[in-house]
Amino acid sequence: MRFRGTSRAGRALAVATLLALPAARAGADQIQSPLFSITDLGPATEAMGVNNAGTVVGTTSGSAFTYASGGVQPTTPTPAGSGGGGGGGSPSSPSTSINLKTIDGLGTGYSLAHAINDSGQIVGSLPVQTQSGVLEHAFIQSNGQTTDLGTLGGRFSGALAINKNGVVVGSSELANGQTHGFVYQNGQLQDVGTLGGNQSDARLINDSGQIAGSSQTAAGFSHAFLLSDGTMKDLGVLNGGTTSFAFGLNNAGSVVGYSQDASANTRAFLYSGGTMKDLNAPNQNNVAAAINNNGQIVGWGFDKTAIATDYRAWWFDGTQMRDLSSLIPTNSGWDSLNGAVGITDSGQIIGWGTINGSRHAFLLTPFASGGDPGSPGGGPGEPSPVPEPTTIAFMGLVGLGLGVRRLRRRAFGRA
Repeated sequence: MRFRGTSRAGRALAVATLLALPAARAGADQIQSPLFSITDLGPATEAMGVNNAGTVVGTTSGSAFTYASGGVQPTTPTPAGSGGGGGGGSPSSPSTSINLKTIDGLGTGYSLAHAINDSGQIVGSLPVQTQSGVLEHAFIQSNGQTTDLGTLGGRFSGALAINKNGVVVGSSELANGQTHGFVYQNGQLQDVGTLGGNQSDARLINDSGQIAGSSQTAAGFSHAFLLSDGTMKDLGVLNGGTTSFAFGLNNAGSVVGYSQDASANTRAFLYSGGTMKDLNAPNQNNVAAAINNNGQIVGWGFDKTAIATDYRAWWFDGTQMRDLSSLIPTNSGWDSLNGAVGITDSGQIIGWGTINGSRHAFLLTPFASGGDPGSPGGGPGEPSPVPEPTTIAFMGLVGLGLGVRRLRRRAFGRA
């Protein structure tokens, strides 16, 4: 993802061009029995990651947060190494405060929690005081202790994903101003390299240690890659295009993302078994943002025949893209669901939509008890409790200095 608002960082990943891209309106579903309940995570809150316990992480009011069925709670700044405040939610107050905003008691600004694994370890970025001023660094928080992961010799870094073993991936500036993906394990930050160009990012890691991301090629185009056993494989492009980007990875090594074709259309893809498959229906622009271990995929997009800003969140059930707005109760109060960015193995989905014209983050939970949201017998049930939106103040991501955050926003179709 990207870093800091310098021109070098702006070039850091050719992803820059990609992501003001609108992406995909799923084929319109007829209104039917709802498959999901919907939980409002608050106005303009950014949901960025979710684990298989349904714990959501992201940013709100400029601070990283966790959500665990009881509400959103912003972080309380605590120096790294103090050990306090990292857990301990109670049944009456299941949200936990994660202390991500400062390291060693220094720095001011925004913190971001980007991913959480099933052990509750959280990674993201937070401000630290350096000789060059306050800059963003990657962190991991484990058992309440926040650790600064440092950089690959440059000024800033950001952590984007973590697997069950606590291995972290992300991106960092190098001493020469280039941006490369990294993997962090055994206390060491290692450069993952590139596909022959100057820039890369490591965006995803599965439980066997495979890493997916995007890299410049020697020709200067950004291509999705899959790194396995030390070998970085170029996943290629669709339909004569020049660029592709990876946004989702599961434990089978299946990768999802999008590729621009020769006509500059944005096409969601699934890479599996050595083949990149086009998921788009005719007249659509789509981004595939995440895939779970059951092969279900979520993303967003729009019909090319519709208004280009009329995004719709979609869920791919293995055979077709389904408009998520048509799969929630009709009396939910939501205008529309506009993007989906994460999905758990049980089918819970995070993303964003609008209520009365205001942007909110959401968590969808399948009505079918403990299984596939599309499974037989999965009928309507009681919607999940909705936290009080007044408890969440949000300042958005406008003006944030960290390119990791910017890249992620662009990658997820946001200005």
